[in-house]
Amino acid sequence: MARKTQDAPAIDADTRADQTKVASRLASRRLLARMDQGLERIGLEIKTTGHNSNTRLPISGMTDRELTIRLADALGTTSPEFIDSMLVNLLTYFNAPTDRRATREINSALAVLDGLKPENEVEAMLITQMVATNDAAMKCLSQINSQHSAEIFGNLAVKIMRTFTGQAEALAKLRRKGEQTVRVVHVHPGGQAVVGDVHNHPAGGRGQITESGDQSDAAGNFSAGAALPGPNAIGETVPIPRRRRAQKVPDARRDKSGRAQGQPA
Repeated sequence: MARKTQDAPAIDADTRADQTKVASRLASRRLLARMDQGLERIGLEIKTTGHNSNTRLPISGMTDRELTIRLADALGTTSPEFIDSMLVNLLTYFNAPTDRRATREINSALAVLDGLKPENEVEAMLITQMVATNDAAMKCLSQINSQHSAEIFGNLAVKIMRTFTGQAEALAKLRRKGEQTVRVVHVHPGGQAVVGDVHNHPAGGRGQITESGDQSDAAGNFSAGAALPGPNAIGETVPIPRRRRAQKVPDARRDKSGRAQGQPA
């Protein structure tokens, strides 16, 4: 018998308005806190000065020198030429038809760069590529309006989004600087290393070892404790049996009479 689902209680207009006001006040507080902490994203204005020629202008309340300092910080560089090159690359990619559209696209990309805070020019280039990759994926998804277009643009969008994931992983690897953690587990001769969590359960005066957990925690568990004892801790030699005299192996081939060679007739 199917269960009847109860509808959520209706919220009157006054209650919804009060909730909206509370949420807006909380959002305003968080925004002001971020700005007080110096987390305001950089912004500028793009103005066309001629054919295929643009210039950047500081927004109101900011001098040209302050804009250059903010751009250098957002791009992780001290090179004015690198700043110009990155802005030209972004303007060329977006190819905005108007100054207003170009200003919006550039400020959006700069917000990502300013938020991720690249430490050098390589990270800045990689983050810029991530901005372009995300934009290309969203453009492909916006083209899906039929079954035929879903197969074409959907598959292309999936590939581009996988590229974005790879770029994010590359950025994380760059910031780790290729560091890897290696843990060494010491085991006495004759001992055995167990992969997993080891628990000792006393039963009748003797310990009972059980294995659980995954491999990733094994090294940490063993490295924190003492080394595993071996069955021959004092280092006694293992006796080796003496070699016996080699004996002649009888020939299994038989002669014409049907008897094996070497057997009496």
